[in-house]
Amino acid sequence: MVVLQRAAMADAVAAGQLGPEADSDEAIDLVSTLIVGVLSQAIANEPGLGWGEGRFTTQFPRLMKLLIAAYPPRPRPQSQAETSDPAGAGGPAAVTSVLSAESQPTVTVGAHT
Repeated sequence: MVVLQRAAMADAVAAGQLGPEADSDEAIDLVSTLIVGVLSQAIANEPGLGWGEGRFTTQFPRLMKLLIAAYPPRPRPQSQAETSDPAGAGGPAAVTSVLSAESQPTVTVGAHT
């Protein structure tokens, strides 16, 4: 599980979605705490529900977004194309988060196997 978490965090740092401090043991401890917290709440309070159902596991994507607040990405210099066309190919619409809802299995695989 730690290997998967470390890879996901390193990918997010490399993509500029998290600050470099996110590729650290401290960040892995934080992610692990978030995962275990969600799982323990779900198991204790909603044992019959599947992942993504109920009050607790549905909060996991929101918790992962808190990593951006804990490890904010460094500002990157804007290129001329981004300055003239912020919604263009290099603008915010083109950025996809490693920690988005679509990629949650990358973070959670170790938690349910």
